[in-house]
Amino acid sequence: MKTQLAEALHRLAKVESAVEQLNRSIASGNRMTNWQFIGFVAVMAGTLLGSIYWATGVMERRIDQVEKNLTTPVQQSERNINARFEDLRQVLLAQQKR
Repeated sequence: MKTQLAEALHRLAKVESAVEQLNRSIASGNRMTNWQFIGFVAVMAGTLLGSIYWATGVMERRIDQVEKNLTTPVQQSERNINARFEDLRQVLLAQQKR
């Protein structure tokens, strides 16, 4: 009976030791998973913010290019209109002098 009790206590000690070792291993795995999740969130946030920054820059450059392309024709049209008004003024002044 004593030997059976000693064997049972020995097996119980082994099981408790194995459970403790598993608990430590699981806790370590949980910590690693948490850090991996934090890293993943940080990388995704960086990727999102970087993409938004890049897209904003592309759009700003495109808008600047469109504004630049529109400015030249508008200025030319303005000069043409001013020249036509000056021609009209000269004609009206010439008619008034007669």
